[in-house]
Amino acid sequence: MASAEGAVETVSLPVAEGTMPYANLYIWREKRKDAPIHAIAATVFQNGSKVLEVKPIHCAGYRKRQLEKYVQKDVMSYLKARFGITFFADEIRLEPIECPIPGCPWGDRFTGVFAQPLKKV
Repeated sequence: MASAEGAVETVSLPVAEGTMPYANLYIWREKRKDAPIHAIAATVFQNGSKVLEVKPIHCAGYRKRQLEKYVQKDVMSYLKARFGITFFADEIRLEPIECPIPGCPWGDRFTGVFAQPLKKV
């Protein structure tokens, strides 16, 4: 609320002691809607820090139902048992060229381009 002089009052309110953990699902896939999922992973954050990482897996050869089962039955069941998490706060799409899995042909294309020194012209 503005005072008579037009100044805006600013207040600081205490933040709760601890926050509930939350999980994000990372999906490496091209932007087009019919693109296959390249890889998936998940992370859990609590109190502003990453506390768990589910390693990314390549999804080549998996059918949609198999991926859904993996995410819901394996990943989410583990997160629920350990942290009480029942859903992903965010699904974050990344390009396959950003794939962090060692030996990935997509990720190697990206790192290979920048790993070589620039030539003088």
